[in-house]
Amino acid sequence: MEQTKTLLEQLGVVLKQVMLEQYKGQDELANAVGVSRRTMNRILNGDVTVTYDRLTSIATALHTRLSVIIQRAEALASKEGE
Repeated sequence: MEQTKTLLEQLGVVLKQVMLEQYKGQDELANAVGVSRRTMNRILNGDVTVTYDRLTSIATALHTRLSVIIQRAEALASKEGE
């Protein structure tokens, strides 16, 4: 469970990084994905497990391939595991 939590947290970190790179705010992303700001906040903080469909919607809204987001999150998680 600890590793899963770390990956969820790192996924949130990467999503925040991509948002910053694209000058997208949390409200804008939440609206584009069709979720509440609270739900988006919980995703970005790694507090909830995210479905594949939801991740795909987020990646689409961020104009970024899902595989890139996952690779970045895994790389970040492996750095912290060292």
